[in-house]
Amino acid sequence: MSHEILCVGDIHLGREPGRVPTGLLEERGMRRAELSAAEAWKRTVREALRREVCAVLLAGDVVDSDDGFLSAYAPLAEGVRDLLRAGVAVIAVAGNHDTEVLPRLAEEIDGLRLLGAKGAWDDALVEADGAPIARVVGWSFPKRHVQQDPLESMPADYAAGRFTDGVQVPVIGLVHGELDATGGNYAPLSRKRLESTRYSGWLLGHVHKPHELTGERPLGYLGCLSGNDPGEAGARGPWIAKLDGGQLALEHLPLAPLRWEEVEIDVDGAQSVEDLERCLTHALKELDARRRSAGCAARVVGVRPVLVGRSALPARRRAEVVRKARDQHYPGADGATYFFDRRLRDLARPLVDLDELRRGTDPPAVLAQLLCDLESSHPGCRALIERTRGRMQDEVDHSNFSALEPLDVTREDARLALLKSARAALEELLEQRSAQESAATDAQEVNA
Repeated sequence: MSHEILCVGDIHLGREPGRVPTGLLEERGMRRAELSAAEAWKRTVREALRREVCAVLLAGDVVDSDDGFLSAYAPLAEGVRDLLRAGVAVIAVAGNHDTEVLPRLAEEIDGLRLLGAKGAWDDALVEADGAPIARVVGWSFPKRHVQQDPLESMPADYAAGRFTDGVQVPVIGLVHGELDATGGNYAPLSRKRLESTRYSGWLLGHVHKPHELTGERPLGYLGCLSGNDPGEAGARGPWIAKLDGGQLALEHLPLAPLRWEEVEIDVDGAQSVEDLERCLTHALKELDARRRSAGCAARVVGVRPVLVGRSALPARRRAEVVRKARDQHYPGADGATYFFDRRLRDLARPLVDLDELRRGTDPPAVLAQLLCDLESSHPGCRALIERTRGRMQDEVDHSNFSALEPLDVTREDARLALLKSARAALEELLEQRSAQESAATDAQEVNA
């Protein structure tokens, strides 16, 4: 007989998406809270009740921060209460964001079972109709920063799948940490150690991008429950785990109320503002069709446009068109609303023959030479790319950003930044040259 368990990655209760335009919310008669992590959790609880699952598993960072007790208490307590009334167990581990607050909440909320408190491995049986169907083994962050692999402290019997009660059922590992990391502050997890346990699956929290979670013994990240910013693009939501004959199979449920997408928009052949506007609306229609076919339940979809291809419109004009498009909101076929994010990635190339242009000696030719070298990653550009990377890294490391997670600027980041600047400069130079040539032609006609 098949049984189901609902599995949830990072929720971050207390967090609301700040990049959704206020005008869109007012136009739709919505509150920002209706797109929040708390709303995603409510949807998850409703889905668990609808499916009559046996348990709900929470993989850490349930709460956004350790000072978020009050903001998390009401939605978490309400959800746990509704699940317990239906006979659904709720089992959680703490992550690096809720190291202190989740244990406090577990003490206050009856029925919220916290595994691995204070960094000591623990387990709980999941039952259906009074009989055990699975065992969940978990570990919680004992403090915000953990440099040691949690599996190094796992009891040998746990690692071997031996438990004192003698119950033989599929075992699911639940832990928060950095998979495949060789060090760091967020519980580096060795894939080899995880696989050596021979558990039916390992469900991980911490990284917000979900893994595929396929195969005979799924191992990887559940991802965040709902994307809060454009950096968390793609489908988000809980996973349904089906247990059948000892096998664990997972399916992603895109239930998040807010979705973010980075969409490539091909501007090939766009000769005018009207052409580019058609490219934008066509891309939204295609995205809407894909989203609906995948069963996405989002009410609002934020789109970060990435312009690709070759266009006769200069970068400045392209940016103006996209800036204008940001002021509008676009209806989907199922009632969802789309909007363009304020950040544009313009990778479009000038509609010129760079190989021909680079043969000259004037400034456009010099820029064309640089562009060709950057596009092909020519060795002659290495020093320029490295200097640029260093300056970008200096900006990122500025004390103004010390409260944010560390970020390493790569050579590829620097190369793309140089390409963008060089293309924009070339387009401006060509536009200036064209204007000068037109003025000269007009002057000749007047003097003729």
